[in-house]
Amino acid sequence: MFPYGWAIIQRRHNEERQRAARRIAHRHIRDYSNPFDVPAKVFSKRTAHFLVECLHQNLNRQRQHGIPVHIKVLASLHFFGHGGYQTTVGQGQYLGLSQPSVSKCLQKVVDAIITVLLNGMVRFPETEEERAENKQRFLQIAGFPSVLGLIDCSQISIVRPKDTALVPARLFFNRKGFYSLNCQFVCNAKMEIIHFNATFPGSTHDAAVWQGSSLSQLLETNYVNGVSAGEWLLGDSGYAQLPWLMTPYADAYAFMRKELDAFTSTGRCIMTP
Repeated sequence: MFPYGWAIIQRRHNEERQRAARRIAHRHIRDYSNPFDVPAKVFSKRTAHFLVECLHQNLNRQRQHGIPVHIKVLASLHFFGHGGYQTTVGQGQYLGLSQPSVSKCLQKVVDAIITVLLNGMVRFPETEEERAENKQRFLQIAGFPSVLGLIDCSQISIVRPKDTALVPARLFFNRKGFYSLNCQFVCNAKMEIIHFNATFPGSTHDAAVWQGSSLSQLLETNYVNGVSAGEWLLGDSGYAQLPWLMTPYADAYAFMRKELDAFTSTGRCIMTP
């Protein structure tokens, strides 16, 4: 029994030495490389620097050899942009992170973005001045008056959720053949997200997501009260035509209808490249 027990102890000791060596190697890569030198394919270096600056206080490392803030942010941006496996992200030549470290970075960065940036930067125009600025920008781009924003939905892939009595997993299986959330986005003429809704499963139709959103209720209330009469969002043909939501005609036979569809499509190119 003694030789067998000694072999187990020796193996664990060797494994710990290997883990320690990997940690040192990863730390060396992080300390002596510049991840900002990586070509910007999805997120610009300006965006990365902006996030590092904004999130620095929330993400600042507590330990001497903790992961630097810029590495946490860059690892998360790499994952967001490519959707690759966390192991592949962390083992990039510029990052030097293990898979568990990448997972922790993702959680911390997402929490920091929600805490620091969400309420301050993702907001629908409320004042008359803000609405006037949005309308003027869309008028300059597409010649379309009174547009507050562009609306569309996107299927955001998720891991298959667990079945529950109230929400079975099949509700998240979308028409494209994968599990997702059907997330609604509204953006302005500067391609900034000004509202989003990520509460509906992937099988939900875009129109149903819109009908169940707080923004739909807000615009309807504003229209009824005369606050934003004659102002609207632009959407595609998947949405119903409403006084506060302008969509293309299904059959654009007349010249004026074709002109309207052309203007609508020009504006929506901001949302859908």
